[in-house]
Amino acid sequence: MPDKIKDHIKKRTIKDLYVICSVVISSFIIFCFIDTFELLYKASRKFEQLELDEIIPTLIVSSFCFIAFSYRRWKEAKYLSLYCEELSLIDPLTHLPNRRVIEKLLTDLPQSAQYPVSLILIDIQGLQSIKERLGLSLAEHSLIQYLNHVTDQLTASQLIAQWHSEQFIIYCPDTNINLAKQLINELETAHQHITNSILSEIEVTYAYESIFSDEQVSEALAVLEDNLHKSHLFNKINN
Repeated sequence: MPDKIKDHIKKRTIKDLYVICSVVISSFIIFCFIDTFELLYKASRKFEQLELDEIIPTLIVSSFCFIAFSYRRWKEAKYLSLYCEELSLIDPLTHLPNRRVIEKLLTDLPQSAQYPVSLILIDIQGLQSIKERLGLSLAEHSLIQYLNHVTDQLTASQLIAQWHSEQFIIYCPDTNINLAKQLINELETAHQHITNSILSEIEVTYAYESIFSDEQVSEALAVLEDNLHKSHLFNKINN
């Protein structure tokens, strides 16, 4: 949606520039034929009591003032637009990027050429039980604490984003399947070493998918969801 709005504003801006240029050129041609300044000078001499020779430069100064005013308002509107766009990309609970960010990264992936790219889907279970026993606030606090543990295992180039209410995706550029599995092992190890009794109740299921070419980008998220379903089935069989 933000991209469509940007495209619409861009098209409107181009049209407005064409209209302004047309008006300016037409005005220049008309003023060349009627000698506007000569007429204004004669009028100012003829009707000196109207103070036209003072009004005209005042209008010119006012025009420059309004140009400066419009420019400042445009800069402020641009900052506000960027701020609103930033808010639309952040999950209000965890303050992590949301699914729009992942979708945007995947859309831009063919241009960035960061292959291979791995996606790790984290499905968290047990929060509902914490919520029922200890309340919503503590369940949300536990989720944020667990995500902090996950974030500590990531590198500067890796990004974790909220996908669904209790699902999160880790975006890993320049990461093949083996490195993705290694990261999952590190996350599982970190989870096993959590000493907080409440956080230890949380169970996590992982799924991963690696993208090696442009053709895989469009189906990556669907494949990732299928892999998560298979992981759930595998865990049920083993348990």
